[in-house]
Amino acid sequence: MLGLMIKSSLRERQGTAVSNFDRTAARPALRPRPADPERFLNLRLRSFIVIDLKKGDFKPEYAEKMNFYCSAVDNLFKHPTDQPTIGLILCQTKDKIIAQYALRNVHTPIGVSEYELTRAWPANLQGSLPSIEALKAELSHPNHL
Repeated sequence: MLGLMIKSSLRERQGTAVSNFDRTAARPALRPRPADPERFLNLRLRSFIVIDLKKGDFKPEYAEKMNFYCSAVDNLFKHPTDQPTIGLILCQTKDKIIAQYALRNVHTPIGVSEYELTRAWPANLQGSLPSIEALKAELSHPNHL
């Protein structure tokens, strides 16, 4: 998914995602960790980005949990010269008003956006992706990590 975002120059396009970046982010944030959510370090911006992929509708408690994750990353991994960690919550659907209220008094930079898997994968990749069964088998293998 991240590869498709990079190839499509998603970072260069201004989206309609609900965020509080204008109030909270000095400059945007990214580092990986094998758990939920994913975290990345953006070397150019010197900032972490924490990504939490959710199934279903956005819920206000996702913003609280993301605030927790960002605080933990800032405390455990952030270097004093790094910018604040940015949280990105990806849901299948979101209600813009609910997302705005959920982020209103949060001082951590957090964005909420939608994702759609069915149209995100190019047709030529559909047959080359592993099946759900193959993924489950791989993840259940004791030497997975």
